[in-house]
Amino acid sequence: MPVSSFAVLGLLSQSPASGYQLAQQVDGPISNFWPMSKSNVYGELVRLEELGLVEASDISQVKLPNKRVFHLTAAGEAALDAWLREPTFRKERRKNSLLVKMLFADRLASGHIAELVEAARDEAEAERARLAAIVDVLEEFPAAQWGRSTALFGLRHAEATLAWADEMRRQLDQLSEPRSTRRRHDPPA
Repeated sequence: MPVSSFAVLGLLSQSPASGYQLAQQVDGPISNFWPMSKSNVYGELVRLEELGLVEASDISQVKLPNKRVFHLTAAGEAALDAWLREPTFRKERRKNSLLVKMLFADRLASGHIAELVEAARDEAEAERARLAAIVDVLEEFPAAQWGRSTALFGLRHAEATLAWADEMRRQLDQLSEPRSTRRRHDPPA
């Protein structure tokens, strides 16, 4: 099963929920490291129900449409626990358009490269500040130590991006001549 299936099982292990509630939950802290769309959540619920790992109860609501509330089955709990105990995990590659731009930055003047680096630095600084606040708040709640660990991972990633940006700044400062904007396949002037 994909990691998204186990993310849904994990959320349901904390509390039964409707598809709508789960979609809101994955849009919270989990989206920092495992983004899932609303349609992905509903697709996972269908898959998990077909596999017998979750069951749904239909709940009547006054002045609202009925809703289905999902909960883990014993098989779902066993599948989640087995997956959590596995000592291996699938390394995911992150998409990063900045790095694609940096790969081809020899086509840019150093001023344009500096703008890219500064924009990345500003974004990383904002993310660092946001995650540092979360880490600090969660420090007060021992029961949230594992949730804090995910925010701490993101914080360290943002700090690494800041260190990279600072190193790129130093490299740009050391450039003695401007970068050529000439295309590699153009003949020399």
